[in-house]
Amino acid sequence: MKCLYGILLLLFSFSFLSAQTYWREAVDTVNQAGYYNIAFSQEIAGYGLESLKLINNKGEEIPYFIRSSVPVKEISKLQMYTVKSSIAKDSLNELIVENLKQEEISRFYLLLREADVSKYVSMKGSNDRRQWFSVMQKRPLQSEQNSKLGSIAIIDFPRGNYKYYQITIWNNSNSPLDITGVGRIENNQLYGQFPELNTGDFITELNDKKQTVISFPSMKGIYLLSKMEIKIADKRHYKRSGQLIEDEYTKGRFNLSSREENISYWNHIRITKDFQLVIDNLDNPPLDISSVKLFGLTRYMCAYLEPHITYHIETGGKSSKHYDIKDFANEIPMNLPVIQTEKLEEVIVPEEVAESPKRFFEKPIFLWSVIIITGIVLILICFKMLNELKKKS
Repeated sequence: MKCLYGILLLLFSFSFLSAQTYWREAVDTVNQAGYYNIAFSQEIAGYGLESLKLINNKGEEIPYFIRSSVPVKEISKLQMYTVKSSIAKDSLNELIVENLKQEEISRFYLLLREADVSKYVSMKGSNDRRQWFSVMQKRPLQSEQNSKLGSIAIIDFPRGNYKYYQITIWNNSNSPLDITGVGRIENNQLYGQFPELNTGDFITELNDKKQTVISFPSMKGIYLLSKMEIKIADKRHYKRSGQLIEDEYTKGRFNLSSREENISYWNHIRITKDFQLVIDNLDNPPLDISSVKLFGLTRYMCAYLEPHITYHIETGGKSSKHYDIKDFANEIPMNLPVIQTEKLEEVIVPEEVAESPKRFFEKPIFLWSVIIITGIVLILICFKMLNELKKKS
């Protein structure tokens, strides 16, 4: 009995080992001290922008801030369009821009005085300013500081040659934006804004709710989705709505139409291999989907780097950290040298887990009580047996 309880006590007092897992990728070294834009991978971004840490070879944490890739790196001179009308009221701005020569265009550069607000944009096109056609549905609009032009936002839209474009911008304040012009530029070198995500091939299935379900079974890793392009092979007219679903939760919505290029934008949606695109067919035949492409948004970690020192980015940091450099983000130029990363890898660090609190039957006082009581019972049994033997003798 003593041996049995001794073994139990030994087993319960063992410390168990577990492992902590995080991801890391190396940063290319620099030859000169200064601020740099570090182009980290889409894969490590998917594990959480708020959890990223920049670490040097001494194990020290380096302050940084993250900027997205509104592509304004090499813009120095814009050719301005004529703005035929401009309305600014409450949280709304509405501009009509003239494309006098009716050239094929797919991008506007919007100059504005920066404001700390969320912005959304939609567009229509017309050749006579009487009948308007949808060009781009409402989507988020981001802007960045350019060292020469101030704050600038880029509006990408399906290519067209309307003579007039109506640009409508909403923001989440009670005042309109201060927009100073709309322009274009040719032959400019820009940041790669939307890199394609490595999601692998897609498959489509029909469910019993008359829905087309698109999934990506070979996708590996986690991503932040910002843009989606769906190509439809059907020649007939169609207009469908869809949802991006994961774990039975709707994370985003999109529309498909034979009148548009079927490009959807989001600030970012975190997706894993379990997410699905669900298209509602209602009473219509399913669409012939020929291509589905998903894109992230290029982001840069802006930090001050020292020459000939190795750095790496890793996940697992606190989300509530605050670095002084964030307060100076608008003073640090956008057109900094871009540094690449490489060798994304998973790191497994074994660690000891503290001994869990003992339950009452594991505590020594309980075990000794059982031993003592058992001993007393055995002694009483022995006395009883001796007494019975004496009576028989």
